[in-house]
Amino acid sequence: MPPSIQFAFVVHNHQPIGNLDWVIGQACEQAYLPFLEALQRHPGVTVGLHQTGPLLKWMDERRPDIFDLVRALADAGQVEIVTGAMYEPILPVIPQRDQVGQIRQMTGYLEQRFGQSPRGGWLAERIWEPSLPGALAEAGIVYTLLDQRHFQAAGTADENSLGYFITEDQGATVAVFPINETLRCGIPFEPPEKSIDYLRSLATDGGDRLAVFADDGEKFGDWPGTHDWVYGQGWLEQFFSLVEANGDWLRPTTLGAYLDSHPPQGRIYLPCASYPEMEKWSGGFWRHFLARYSEANVMHKKMLWVSDLVARAFPESGRSVDAEAAASARDDLWRGQCNCPYWHGVFGGLYLPHLRAANYRHLLRAERTAIAALPARRSPPAVAHLDLDADGREEAMLRSAHLGLVVHSVGGAIMLLEDYRRDWNLQATLARRPERYHEEMRAKAAEKGEPLDEFRYDWHPRWSALDHFFGAGTTLEAMADARWLEQGDFVTGSYGWKRVSGRDAGVILHRDGHVWVGDWWAPVALEKEIRLARDRAAAAVSLRVANLGDRDAELWLGSEWNLALSGPRGEGRGYHVAGAAAGLDLDARAEHQRLDDLALVDPWLDLSVRFQFGQPTDVWTFPVETVSQGVETIDKIFQHSAVILHWGISVGPGESWETDFTLTLEALQS
Repeated sequence: MPPSIQFAFVVHNHQPIGNLDWVIGQACEQAYLPFLEALQRHPGVTVGLHQTGPLLKWMDERRPDIFDLVRALADAGQVEIVTGAMYEPILPVIPQRDQVGQIRQMTGYLEQRFGQSPRGGWLAERIWEPSLPGALAEAGIVYTLLDQRHFQAAGTADENSLGYFITEDQGATVAVFPINETLRCGIPFEPPEKSIDYLRSLATDGGDRLAVFADDGEKFGDWPGTHDWVYGQGWLEQFFSLVEANGDWLRPTTLGAYLDSHPPQGRIYLPCASYPEMEKWSGGFWRHFLARYSEANVMHKKMLWVSDLVARAFPESGRSVDAEAAASARDDLWRGQCNCPYWHGVFGGLYLPHLRAANYRHLLRAERTAIAALPARRSPPAVAHLDLDADGREEAMLRSAHLGLVVHSVGGAIMLLEDYRRDWNLQATLARRPERYHEEMRAKAAEKGEPLDEFRYDWHPRWSALDHFFGAGTTLEAMADARWLEQGDFVTGSYGWKRVSGRDAGVILHRDGHVWVGDWWAPVALEKEIRLARDRAAAAVSLRVANLGDRDAELWLGSEWNLALSGPRGEGRGYHVAGAAAGLDLDARAEHQRLDDLALVDPWLDLSVRFQFGQPTDVWTFPVETVSQGVETIDKIFQHSAVILHWGISVGPGESWETDFTLTLEALQS
């Protein structure tokens, strides 16, 4: 008999929570369905198939034909169903109770729908940390797949990555299969014969080696240019035919079957790692995204806070709980753990506003369900001290029946602004920051004679209630392009704060700082009070500026608000000013003078975000838009609307100036 080798082919299909229907539908037509149809035409080929919970539930509802085809292939023994965490979180960065809960939920769903009891588990983005075996084993995972990079980092030679190993933590074990990097990079981009020849080169007389291909199913038709190559030009048909034609030495198998018939190559301990592209994007370690992007970190820490709240409201043992409410809260929490908006690579991820909004929507639903189930004495207080974002500084959390705010001590800024009626975080904003690939974009554009002038970078988080002091000549354009000269030290300075007394939830923030007035570094105190109304979705804000110096101070004060609605234009969205005939789009650069009120209107959310000013106020508005890298595109994305309230003020020595305004969230009139 000729030398032989066993070959496992594993496909991972994923669509994130909140993705657009047309995007998922396109992936079904371009990749998922034609792949399965080709597989059905080649009964000699077996495949491991992992499809994430969001995609499965979407297909179950909208594309039952694909669902039925997967079930038929599983019944025929051609598909080994692979489980995972239901909503595709990065497992190491969610609590272990959620790790185990999500995997068990997914496995139960797959057993019910496809009649298999999966033993293998897919790890989102193949993110590995050494503590994972405990949760995987507890959830019933027998094996998982990791990139060859993981094993190389552990000192294993490539020729030894043709089987599987056992790893453990605290005595809990799991089998780990190396994904062959040559196959992963070559399939389906190289001619099919090249991969077959490579597999032949790995064959041995004993035939005990296993070569594993595993990667995204979107490569097979949904990535740009791949549909014509894979199906139009017949790559997949040719590859499957070659696998069958070489059956005398190339033996298709599943990971479960190989595990049952072959011993491990040994025990191994793997360091924190992922696939090479992810390590490049993250700077070597996935958690670096939480340091690089404050927005991802805030969402992650909000998720952890909600997870603790849900665990308190619905304990696994002890007091009796409402089973339906518990299931609903956990499902929303787990949906809010979907990994995509927590990081950024060649795909949009964090840069896609609808993905951030979807995660927050589910986290807020879980929060509301949990609070409704808690005894009043155990509910979060109206005003709480906590270090939500884990930066070593305490924030103030304000809550009413209608709104939730988290105010950071740096800048005295609102970093969460949550509408409980709509389960919407208006502070799901994103700052513009330099990315490593921006220089490459500039260089390529310059080569084509099409210079890019789209890059604007922010020097502070795009949160709200930030206090600016502008210099003479500052313009709307300078603000919009982040090219103005800040005169004060308040935006990134530290504020002290105390709770407001009275019925309403509120805080008073205070900073003694300085502002350049000509060549004078003027000592200035700023006091900012934020108070939530009890009976409606409204926040009252007052600002008081005191001159602590011995000269007159001519100051130009600004209050910056960054507000994320569902989109910039269309369907009635826009800025509305009392008495104006028509509104401007939410991505409009505009100057307004001496306004009494201004509203941001979004019919899709049934929401009007209305500023009402205690004195006539000048306002600048502009869009915050980012430039990011797609697979083959440069993506300019509207992130949110910036609203800058500003006042020219004159304050004598020892004197103060103050103003107030209200931010109200209202339903639109029918």
